[in-house]
Amino acid sequence: MLAHPHGALALDPNTDAKRTSGEDALRIDSLIFLNLANQQQSINGHRTHNMTAPVMDRGYLNIYRRFNDMWRMRLTTNIEADPNRPGQKVHAYLKYAYLVGSFSPAMQLIAGLMHTPWIHYEQDLDRHRFITKCFINSNEFDHSSDAGVGFRGKLMEGRIGYSVTETVGGGYMDLKRTRGLDFDSRIGFYPSGTSPANGWTFDLQYRNGFLGKDVAGMVNPSRYQLVQAMTTYTHNDVFRIAVGYVTQHQSHYQDRANNGLNTLAFYAWAWDRFTSRFGAYCRYEFRQQHDAITQATEKKFHSVLALDYRTSAHLTLALAWDHTAYDNMGLAADSTQQNNRYGLYSRIRF
Repeated sequence: MLAHPHGALALDPNTDAKRTSGEDALRIDSLIFLNLANQQQSINGHRTHNMTAPVMDRGYLNIYRRFNDMWRMRLTTNIEADPNRPGQKVHAYLKYAYLVGSFSPAMQLIAGLMHTPWIHYEQDLDRHRFITKCFINSNEFDHSSDAGVGFRGKLMEGRIGYSVTETVGGGYMDLKRTRGLDFDSRIGFYPSGTSPANGWTFDLQYRNGFLGKDVAGMVNPSRYQLVQAMTTYTHNDVFRIAVGYVTQHQSHYQDRANNGLNTLAFYAWAWDRFTSRFGAYCRYEFRQQHDAITQATEKKFHSVLALDYRTSAHLTLALAWDHTAYDNMGLAADSTQQNNRYGLYSRIRF
C-alpha cells in the first residue's frame, strides 16, 4: 500500500486483504527507501549547508495476518537513518498497528494506528514516495498514519470510494493524549467500463481538527480546516497526470480571538513509462500563506524532476533533482531560502 507498482490498487480499500488472501494467511515483507544525494541550502543568499551522505529515508517491515474472511490485521515498523541529522541519527517508530473488519465491500471498520484517508492513496497513484512526499504530507497538513477509528469502502461496483477517520491528530511520530479529535475524510469517483471518462479519478478531502495539540484549558485553540480536490488521468497504466488544489484555514492564529492564517496551494505531477524499465517523473507545487492580522504573506515553490530505471520488481532506481524556494519565509519580509537536493534514489522491496 505504501508504494505498490500498480496504481489501480489505490482505488481498492481491500489492498491489505489481497496481500493476505488465499492459503497464505500470514505474510511478511519489507520496503526500503535509500538515497545518496547532495543537499545544499542557502538563507538570504548565504550558503549554510552542503551535505552528502547515504540516507535511509524509510525502512518498513510489514506483517499481515488474516484470521478469517472477515477479520485481519497489520503491523508495520518504520526506521529512519540520516547521518546529516543533528543529535540522534536513527529513529524507529511503530507506524501501523490496526485491525480491519470487512463486513461488505461497502463497509470496513478499521481501528488502531492506521492510514489516514488521503496520503497513502495519493502515494499509490504518484508512485514516487521514495523521492518526495505528497503535498499535504511534506507541508505537515496531515499525517500518513494516526491512532483512532475509521470506516472505508467502495460503492457502485467500485465507481465510488470513501474513507473517514476520527483520530487524535498528532500522527504516529507524536502519539499522545490530546483531548481533541480530528475528523478526516475522502470521497472519490472512478468512472469505468465504456465511459469516455474511463481512466479519470476525482477525489475530495475534508479535514477538521487540531493537528495533535492538547486543547485542554485553551480558551481559543487553533483549529485547522482543510479542503483538497485532485483529479488524475491514466491510459492503460502507461502514464498518469494529476492536478490538485488545497485550502487550509488556521483559526485563532497564535491564540488570537479572530482572523487566522490562510493557506492556498496548487500542485501538479506526472509520470510516464517510456519502456518496461525506463520512465520519468515531475512534480510542481506552489503554496501561499497569508496572515490576516499582520497582512504578511509567505510563498513556497517546490519542483522535482526524475528519471527512473526499474531493474526488477524488487528494485527501482532514480536520478532526481529536488528544489524548494521561499519568499518572505516565516512571514518575515525579504527573508528568502533555497534548498537543493540531487542524487541517486532507490526503492527496494523484498
